[in-house]
Amino acid sequence: PDFTYGVTSFVTWKDFGLRIVGNGEQGSLIYDLSREIELNTSDDFNPRREVLNRYRPGDTDFSIRTPTTETAQSSQRYRWPNSLAVNNGSFFRISNITLSYRLDRLLQNVESIRGATLTLTAQNPFVFSPWRGNPETSRGPNSFQRNINYNTYPSVRSFVVGLNANL
Repeated sequence: PDFTYGVTSFVTWKDFGLRIVGNGEQGSLIYDLSREIELNTSDDFNPRREVLNRYRPGDTDFSIRTPTTETAQSSQRYRWPNSLAVNNGSFFRISNITLSYRLDRLLQNVESIRGATLTLTAQNPFVFSPWRGNPETSRGPNSFQRNINYNTYPSVRSFVVGLNANL
């Protein structure tokens, strides 16, 4: 990438608190290795939607992509490394949003509780990117090859409710 960045913001108002954490990359590129499987129309895989508009015998529009099969050597060109598989991998991810509310005033008459905070947290709720998948992709789950997509799993999105009480 050209550069990476991060943003953290924490604001309070009365008994409420809001923390937002985000990070991103600008100028990164992703090589889409999953095209080897998803543009192949001769196997049992689920191909991408773009193969619906492929060239078929009898078509007069020769700007349409040629069909691909595993058996015809001339149509194996989609497997060769080329710039069609390079995509913009820039992104901005909001990695954490936490809304908190201090319950101190509500619980001031309860002697056994000195303070409490209710929190609502969303982890990885939003990703803004032109890339259709996980922009922080790697070739495999234990791989150090960054930005090579081979159908890796997306980042987990979770929502958590918590209560922190001081007894």
